[in-house]
Amino acid sequence: MTTIVFVVSHLGAVHGGVNVFNAEMLPVLATYDDLRTICLVPSTQCVDKSLSHLTRVLPLRSTGDKFLLPVDDALQAVTLLKDVGRIDAVVGHDVVTGDLAIEIADKLGAKKILIHHMAYGRYIALMRDPEAARAKEKHQQRLFPKADRCFAVGPLLLDSLKDIRRLSQEMPEPKLLLPPLLSIEPSSTPRSAPRILYSGRIEASNDAVKQGTLAARAIGRALRHLAEDVHDASVDIYGFDPDPALIDEFRELLEREAGYRIPVKCLQFTDSRAEMLNVVKDASLFVMPSVHEGFGLVAWEAMCCGVPLVVSKNSGFYRFVQSLGQAAFVDGVSVQHHNTDDAVNQQIDELANRIRSRIEYPLDAHQRAEKLLTAVRAQGGVSETLDDFVVECGYPLKTSSSQHEAKPSSSSNLDPLIVDLTIEVDVGLDEQDHVAYRCITGVRRIRSAFYALCNGISGASVNVRSSYLDRLLEMASSDPDADLRADAALRFRADQPKIKKLEEFLNGALLSLAAPDFADLPFPTDHDRALAFVQLIDILGRPTSEEEKMYIDAVRFEPYKTFSVRIPTKLLESKDFYEPLFTINDGATLGDLWFDCCSDIAAAYLRAFYAKSIEDGTQPPPLGHLLEWRIGSH
Repeated sequence: MTTIVFVVSHLGAVHGGVNVFNAEMLPVLATYDDLRTICLVPSTQCVDKSLSHLTRVLPLRSTGDKFLLPVDDALQAVTLLKDVGRIDAVVGHDVVTGDLAIEIADKLGAKKILIHHMAYGRYIALMRDPEAARAKEKHQQRLFPKADRCFAVGPLLLDSLKDIRRLSQEMPEPKLLLPPLLSIEPSSTPRSAPRILYSGRIEASNDAVKQGTLAARAIGRALRHLAEDVHDASVDIYGFDPDPALIDEFRELLEREAGYRIPVKCLQFTDSRAEMLNVVKDASLFVMPSVHEGFGLVAWEAMCCGVPLVVSKNSGFYRFVQSLGQAAFVDGVSVQHHNTDDAVNQQIDELANRIRSRIEYPLDAHQRAEKLLTAVRAQGGVSETLDDFVVECGYPLKTSSSQHEAKPSSSSNLDPLIVDLTIEVDVGLDEQDHVAYRCITGVRRIRSAFYALCNGISGASVNVRSSYLDRLLEMASSDPDADLRADAALRFRADQPKIKKLEEFLNGALLSLAAPDFADLPFPTDHDRALAFVQLIDILGRPTSEEEKMYIDAVRFEPYKTFSVRIPTKLLESKDFYEPLFTINDGATLGDLWFDCCSDIAAAYLRAFYAKSIEDGTQPPPLGHLLEWRIGSH
C-alpha cells in the first residue's frame, strides 16, 4: 500500500485554484489499486463532506480556517499520522502549503513533492502590492529547491519552474502535471439562448491581471451589436467576493455597454463541485481574458463540459492546446494592461468581436468545442502525467507492456470503477456539412474496455448516436419551410439504417482488436488497441488520397485467405526493407511492419472492411498469423 499525504488549506472548491485542483485529483487517484490518500487540513471547518469518501481527512484542530506556524503544525501532523503506518510522500501546493509539507515529510522520512500553481514573478508589475508579490517570488525560489520532485500545472508554469531552477543546482528537473479530465458528459447540443460565463476572482487588487472589467465591458458590447438577432441572452459572472458595491459596479459596466438591461447573475465561489460544474456546463461561451493565467482551471472545466472558449493566449491552458496543434478550436486573445483610453477601447472591441462571432454562430462554436475535447482526450497525455506523478510519490506503477504479459487480475492505471463499458461514438457534420465521425469516449476508458475484454472481466460494446440525425429530426418537425421539412424527413429515413449498420461494424471492429490472435503480433498494450479504435473512427469519413493508394496483399495462414489493406506510404518509408519499393523478401510477416505504427496499420486494416460491412454485414476478421505480404499499387 502506497500512502500519499496532501496538505491543503481546504478540501473542496472554496477559494478556487489550488483547492479545486486538489479536489479534481482525488476521484482519479481513488481508481489506483493499493494507493491511499490522506488530506491534511487546518480544521474540521475546512472540509467539503461530498469529497470525504474519496480520501481520509485529517484535520489538525476543531476550529480555524488557516494553518499556523509550519514547525508547530508539522509536530501536530506527525502525532496524528503515527497510527497510519508508512507515509511514502507528502505533497504541498506552492507557497500555500509547501513549507508545511516539507516540514512534515522531513520528520517522517517521506518524499517531498511540491506542485507549482502561481508564477508571481511574471506579473509583479501588475499587482496592487508589488512588494508582496516579489516576496512570494523569493519565497518560491527558496522553497522549490527543497523538494525531491517538483511538478507544474501546465506548460506555462513548467517554464516558470525552469526559471526558478536556474538559480539552484540542487533543484531537480521539474515535470509537467495536467488536471484530470472530468468524468462529466459534455453538452451534446448548443444552448438555444446564449449564456456567457466569465469566471475568476473579481476584486480590485486582481483586476489588472484577471481583467474582469475588460470581460464585462466586452460581453456587453458584443451583446449590443447582436441585439436585433440574438434574444434572451444572459450573463453569469462567477467568482465575486461578497461585496454588494463591487457586484453593482460590474453589473452597471456590462449594462452600460449593452445599452439595455441584461439578466446578470453574480455568483460567489461555492464549496459544491456539482453546483460549480453545473454553472460551467450551462454556459454557451466561457471567457477568460487574463493578462497572465498560470493555467486556467475553469477553462479546463469548460472544455470538459463541451463549452466554447475565448481565452488569453498568455495562459497555460492555451499553451497546452497550442502544443497539441489544436489552437484553431479555441479563440485565443492577446491581452495587455493598457493605460490609455484608446488602447483600452480597441482591446474591448477585439474581445467583443471574438465573443460576438461565437454567439452569432452557436452550432459552429459547439462543434469546435467538441473537436477540441476529442483531440485532448485522444492525444493530450493527461493520464500519463498523473501516472508520472504517483510514480514519483513512490507508487509502483507497472508498465502497460508488463501488465499485458503478466495478465494481472486488475490494473492500477486503468479505471476499475467503470460500470458501463460502453464506447460512445457520434455521427455529425463538420464545418462543410460533410458527415464526420467522432469518438466521444476518451482513450483511458476505451483502454479499460479492451482490458476487460482481453482478460474476460466483462463485455464491452459500441453505441453510435447521431447529432446529424437529431438535427434532421428537428428540422423535419419544426422547420417553418414545408419543403425543407419534407427533405429532412426523407434524408432521416434514408440515413437512419446506415447508422445502425455502422454500429454493427464498430462492434465487430472492437472484437477484432480484442481477439486473442493479436497477442502474437507486436501489439503489446491495451492502449495501442484503444488508439487504433480512435484512429479508425477518425478516418472512416475521409476519402482515400492518391498518396495512400498503396496496399499490402496479405495471405492468412488459417484459414487460407487473401485480402487487401490500404496502408499510407508514409508508414512504410522508415522501414529497412522498403528500399527499393518492390523488392520485398518473400515470407516476411506483417509483424515486420508493425513496429512504431501498429495502431495506424490496425486502423487501416479495419477501414478496408468498412464499405463491405455496411453493404452486406461482413465483419472484419482478426489479422491472425500472416505468412507473407507484398506491396503494390492500385
